[in-house]
Amino acid sequence: MQLDTVMEPVTQSNGWPNSCSVKWKPSLTLCRKITVPYIQIDEAVNNFAKEVDVKGDVVGFANQTLEGIAAATFLRKEGSGNDFWTLEDEDGLQGYVISNISKDVDGKLCYWISQAWLSKKYRGTGLVKEYWQTLKDYAKQNFCKHILIVSGRGNRAYQRLLGRSLTEYATILKEDI
Repeated sequence: MQLDTVMEPVTQSNGWPNSCSVKWKPSLTLCRKITVPYIQIDEAVNNFAKEVDVKGDVVGFANQTLEGIAAATFLRKEGSGNDFWTLEDEDGLQGYVISNISKDVDGKLCYWISQAWLSKKYRGTGLVKEYWQTLKDYAKQNFCKHILIVSGRGNRAYQRLLGRSLTEYATILKEDI
């Protein structure tokens, strides 16, 4: 975690004012092993499932998410391309990204973001844009030519948040059989 010094009046126990306090700036970390308490991961995954209004089996969706986290951390094989990013502050886990490097249909490497969640505490703060650049830089360092986001939402929210350079690429159709 990174420390930010924030100037704000704080009264010490002796009654004298102190001119600054320390607050944590949340840090985005690529995890190769689980360092966050499982209960926080489970809570974040369940919050995501509730917020996106999963159609169908919510438990199955949560289990699939936890399997993706496991595949990117303690079950990860070298060179698999699976990644798990965490956003933590002094209160614990505040966001995560599950992603992987794979080939796109054009044969070029792409960074595929299959799931991302951010706690309400940090929505609208500008952190998403800052950390989006971190993900793009990481993808470029790993020879990716594209970055893809899988979403059940329309693209307008993403364009508003991340910029107009993010364009709709494909439509995924599904039929229950």
